[in-house]
Formats: sequence, C-alpha cells, structure tokens
Amino acid sequence: MSSVCSLTKHYAIIYNIIMHDTKLYQELNRFLIDADIRIASGHSTREWLGGDYTTVYIRRTRHWIHDRSQLTLDIANIFIEEEFRGNGIFTNMLEWLMAIGYPVYVENVLNTRLKVFLELNNFEKLGSTTHSYFKKC
Repeated sequence: MSSVCSLTKHYAIIYNIIMHDTKLYQELNRFLIDADIRIASGHSTREWLGGDYTTVYIRRTRHWIHDRSQLTLDIANIFIEEEFRGNGIFTNMLEWLMAIGYPVYVENVLNTRLKVFLELNNFEKLGSTTHSYFKKC
C-alpha cells in the first residue's frame, strides 16, 4: 500500500511541476539522463537550465560529506520570476528529485526564507561557516 501512496505522491509532484513550469520539468529530465551517462563514464556535469519562469544552475557531482564521497545533485543557483515565487516550483522540484532517488546539495543559501524552508524540511546544514545544505533521500 505504501508503494502505491508513494507513486501517487510522485505523480502529484510531477503534475505540480508541469502545471507551474513545463519547460523546467523537461529540462530537468533531459539533464538527469545526460548527467547519469556522464557520471557513469567518470565525469561530473553542470548546466544552466531554463524553464518558463525559472532558471537553475545544477550539477551532478561528488562532495565530501560525513567523511565520505557522496554523489549529489547540486543546486547552485535558482531564479524564479517574482510573480511565480511562493507557488511551489522549487518545493516541487526538490520533492521530485528526492522521490526519484537523488541526494540534494543546495549550495550557498543566502535567502532567509529558503534557509528556513530547508531546515523545516530536514535538510542538514553542513558546517558552521558554510551556507550549504544536504539531504539524502
């Protein structure tokens, strides 16, 4: 039963992303496929993705976390047009990435609202001087 609920939640998240920013969802899918191929051949990958209302700089790379090398999906920069902020675009993107099995590393968080959101959603702040957060799915 829980797998059906999990799958239903997965599709609900995809629906919310598509409803808010179809192009971002398409770009993320393409990036993840390409990135996993490059990672398998020993390379990291990074790219600016442009959505309908969103631009995100994303990487698939490794970080040294908790004394071990961990493959993560890094979100290094995100811009959402003002009139679309607070509508769940970033929240749904994070939930979807973790639902499909990607540990997420959010780099250099300077926005107070985002910092509070990440902490409320059990992202771990890495170190005392860094502004980066991590969550293993």
